[in-house]
Amino acid sequence: MSNCRCGNKLDSKGYCHECQQYDTSHEKKDFFEKRCVICNKLFTDLSFYMDHLETHPQCDFCKERFISKEKLNDHYDSDHKCPLCNEYYRYLSEHIYYTHPYCDVCNKNFLNNDIYEEHMKKHPQCTYCDKKFKDDSALYIHVQETHKCHVCLKYFTDVSDHLNSNHSFCRLCNRYFIDEKRYTQHIELEHTHKCMYCNTFFNFKEELDTHLKNTHKCKACKDYYTDLRQHFIDNHFYCEICRKPFFTIQDYNFDKKMHEHVGKIMQQIEKENKEMLARAFPDGFPNKKKKNTKKIECPFCSKTFLYEEARDRHIKEMHSHEKTKSSKTVKKSNKYKCPFCERKFKTEEGKSQHITAVHPNKL
Repeated sequence: MSNCRCGNKLDSKGYCHECQQYDTSHEKKDFFEKRCVICNKLFTDLSFYMDHLETHPQCDFCKERFISKEKLNDHYDSDHKCPLCNEYYRYLSEHIYYTHPYCDVCNKNFLNNDIYEEHMKKHPQCTYCDKKFKDDSALYIHVQETHKCHVCLKYFTDVSDHLNSNHSFCRLCNRYFIDEKRYTQHIELEHTHKCMYCNTFFNFKEELDTHLKNTHKCKACKDYYTDLRQHFIDNHFYCEICRKPFFTIQDYNFDKKMHEHVGKIMQQIEKENKEMLARAFPDGFPNKKKKNTKKIECPFCSKTFLYEEARDRHIKEMHSHEKTKSSKTVKKSNKYKCPFCERKFKTEEGKSQHITAVHPNKL
């Protein structure tokens, strides 16, 4: 790619974008076809095109050509003439930025520093931060919003530093108070809410109301109780197996029937599994490691466990209202048999509880 006579490189058609004209010595001049970008006239000869370009007046600063002198003069006035000093410059914006002082309050440039300083005297200045404003109204709004303490209604250069140093702050509601006494009163009145049933403290009354509704309020009788679970056991219907409260006898009986049904299904599955293992291993199931086959029974319902920890956890969860027997009590024979099924129990009390829970309809 060759260079123009001005030193800049020519494009593929021999056009210099700096001079905005074609180089007549370019090797592809015989294959030329170009429309004038100014008047849209078509040329097929480079020499004619170059002669035609000379008929359009050219800007001395940016080399742009125009269709007439009037358009060129308009271009000079709009793009190169400084409105302050009435001189012409190639880069007008740079000239204004570096030569003429600028007022950032009213967004205006001025001819010189004397005029600029005289103009700045018209803008009122803030006594706290020295910032200037367009008029007294703008200054008043600035002082009220930036330098006035909304707690003590006094004015400061740095209001945030004043608030942190002189006023108590409540982090729960994001408020400042005039002194420690007012802050303490606020905490006692607004953020100290005690539950009368369980002595739990809450920061907001809404939190206390939610706690009372979810923890102490009975949905059936619309009253509040310290121990809502015990209230259900004593006055409504409460399933000790699934630990669910019921408001009607129908729902409670249905829940018991479901537990009974599930229990029978589990017994049937266990029975079928034992029969399947017996058929698969007639000589006994081959154990590589001898397991603990000792069974520990519950003294209340005769349910068996492999470990004492499981038995104790069961008693605590299911029979906490009964007097537990010592784990060292001598075992007795299961002489108390349920008259409605094959279950046997060590005590009459265990048998009675079983009949009440499993066979209530047969009493």
